[in-house]
Amino acid sequence: LFNVETSTGDLNGEYTQFDLGLSILSEVELNNLMSMRLSLTNGSLTSQFDNQYAKTNLNLVNVGFSRYLKPRVFRRKIQAYPFFEIGLGITQFDAERYFIKDEGLFSETNGIAFSNTVTTGCLFTLSRKVSFDIATNFIINHSDAIDGYSNKGSDIMMQTSIGILFNLN
Repeated sequence: LFNVETSTGDLNGEYTQFDLGLSILSEVELNNLMSMRLSLTNGSLTSQFDNQYAKTNLNLVNVGFSRYLKPRVFRRKIQAYPFFEIGLGITQFDAERYFIKDEGLFSETNGIAFSNTVTTGCLFTLSRKVSFDIATNFIINHSDAIDGYSNKGSDIMMQTSIGILFNLN
């Protein structure tokens, strides 16, 4: 599964971008309605607030329980299978925070944080061996240091993924 989160232009200031990540996803089907998913993601995160901006490199590991809203049954035509997923994970991060005015580095953080995830998406089966997946994932990191400044609380991220999945069975 490849996470594509790239664009040009301002989202929340000139230092904030749609960021790019790459994931590998493994899914074990429990039955035709449920599965367990393991995902490994490497990516980056940019953010900006008032007079500061941050750059973060991330590695995420997540194990999720997926529930499809209709049974997955292969047919010769393309089928859509909406799903939701809840998961637990770990986020490894290395972040730097800068002042916009002089681009001076004023804070560096790194570490590991536990995370909870909530995902909603749709799987499209193209053949017995190939599927297409699109999903939105909300990640609650139980650390407030992921954006380069350590404080009390948590950091919340949103990830949109678009991927091609290959069935190795």
